[in-house]
Amino acid sequence: MAKYSPELKAEIISKYNQGMATSIQLAREYNLNSRVVRSWIQTYRLQGKIRHSRNKRIFDTDFKLAVIDYYQTHEVTIAEVAARFDLLPGQVSHWRTL
Repeated sequence: MAKYSPELKAEIISKYNQGMATSIQLAREYNLNSRVVRSWIQTYRLQGKIRHSRNKRIFDTDFKLAVIDYYQTHEVTIAEVAARFDLLPGQVSHWRTL
């Protein structure tokens, strides 16, 4: 997976928040997947900060269960749960199958 600088993420989020372009337009402009751009925007909306690339993290079973419980008891998408808990959507999807 490619890692993107916080400066690039901030630039894209800023353009989106200023109404200069949609997430799809920004994805095309920067040659990125539109889901990646939307996840950055969503994370910023929910947490008020830009997620920095980081090393692999290890999550205990209680945390995983809390995340899945939140997903099952709220009307939210996996992407929204991931943004709320500062995770990748693929992690949440995988945990649902355990």
